[in-house]
Formats: sequence, C-alpha cells, structure tokens
Amino acid sequence: MRRLDPAEIRVLAGAQLRGRIASVMGLAAEELPDDIPLTGLGVDSLLAVRIRNGLKHDFEAVPSVSLLLRGATLADLREWLFIELGIAARLPLQRRAGVVPVPPGTPRSGSAQPRGRRSWGCRSGSPGTSSPTAATASRPNGSRAC
Repeated sequence: MRRLDPAEIRVLAGAQLRGRIASVMGLAAEELPDDIPLTGLGVDSLLAVRIRNGLKHDFEAVPSVSLLLRGATLADLREWLFIELGIAARLPLQRRAGVVPVPPGTPRSGSAQPRGRRSWGCRSGSPGTSSPTAATASRPNGSRAC
C-alpha cells in the first residue's frame, strides 16, 4: 500500500471506513450519509465502542469514543483517519470544537519532543466544579494540555 499514491490510499481508506461504520450500524455503505452526525443516526456508546474497535482492527488507528459521541460525521471521521494515517490532502484550519489536530512528528511549542498520538478534544472539569481535570491542568514544562 506504501507504493500507492496518497490520493488512491484516501479513496481506499475512505471506502473501508464507510463500509466498517455502515456494517456496525446495520446499513449498506451507500446508505450512510457524510454530513449527518453519527449520533443522529442512532450511534450510542455501545456502537461507538464497536466502531472504535473495528477501526483499530482495520487501520490500527483508535478514535476516542467521545469523538464518536460528540456529533462527529462520517466526513469528520474520514478527516481524522487521514490525518492519523499521514495521508491528509491538507491540514484542516479548525475543528468544530476549536481544536486543531497536529500532524505526527510536529514538535509541541515549548518542547523539543515530537508529539505522538493525540486526542481530538479535551474534557473540562465536571459540571458545577471549578477544579480542572488532568486534561486541562498545566504540564511540568508549563504548557497546557488543551
């Protein structure tokens, strides 16, 4: 697969992604729309875990269940997958939640270490609390996780 053009890989990976998600949801691949949130199509936490496990098996890429349950569409997941696989046609300017994914190997600001796998979103403190969670707490080097 490494000898294929990235555009060809995107077509193949996109078709496999669509087929896997449609299969988990009990739909034909052509019935799965690109632009409707998966939660609006009936994806709940159990289906989200099954989708995550299928993508781990197919691509060795693991989306967070929260990404799937926070209104991601098939197009959002395709964009996420292409970035994870290093075959994105271009980097997205911004995400719906304002989080911009960083390509693998890009040094973090204030750090000489390359960034590994990343999360597509951060959780804030629990409703009604003022204490930050580990995701929003400062790191030892002074940078913030989110």
